Amino acid sequence: MNSRLLEASAIVRQGWLMAKHAVRSEVDAGQGTHAVVFVHGFLAAGAVFEPMMTRVNRETGWSCVSFTYSPLASFYSVAHELRAFIDRRLPSRARVSLVGHSLGGLLARWYVQRLGGAARVDRLVTLATPHSGTYAAGVGALSLTRAMAPGSAVLRALGPSASEHGPLPHVAIIAGRDRMITPPESAGRVEDARIVCLDDVSHNQILFDARAQRVVVSALQ
Repeated sequence: MNSRLLEASAIVRQGWLMAKHAVRSEVDAGQGTHAVVFVHGFLAAGAVFEPMMTRVNRETGWSCVSFTYSPLASFYSVAHELRAFIDRRLPSRARVSLVGHSLGGLLARWYVQRLGGAARVDRLVTLATPHSGTYAAGVGALSLTRAMAPGSAVLRALGPSASEHGPLPHVAIIAGRDRMITPPESAGRVEDARIVCLDDVSHNQILFDARAQRVVVSALQ
């Protein structure tokens, strides 16, 4: 199938998943010793991770929860919401792995590097995350889009490495046909990370791609 059709199909699938789970209460992560928190990208919701979460849970046995935020909130307030979400939903003794798609990867990094998350997080996986920014973000009127612009205050504060507080296993996955992260290589411009490039995968398609899911599972294990 044409890559543009695959991307369009992925967007439609995201919309269906978001509508399917539009009304649902929070589900606790249980009392396990390890949990995986999934953080979505701009204009999406945690429900888009459902297929990936199902596979991760099946193959690792770990609890999986997704975090949803408003696209109108500021980057900094969403990052604080993520910290509160983890504190509220996960047992204090549980180790946390973070999986972030696109903007979600930057929010995950902010939690780790700026909000004390390094004390709880044992590994990080980012998918199509603009670690050095994306020109597709433009200037933008919204805080969340401005955060993704090259040279933004958020990117300058994060710096080139997600491991500044000590070793943090990090796998960064590039979607080679990404039209939202421009250039796509921005998703791999982070130090101390293992870079995986899926040459024929697009920005939203990466959420449902079997190879990407396999990389995520392997990275978490």
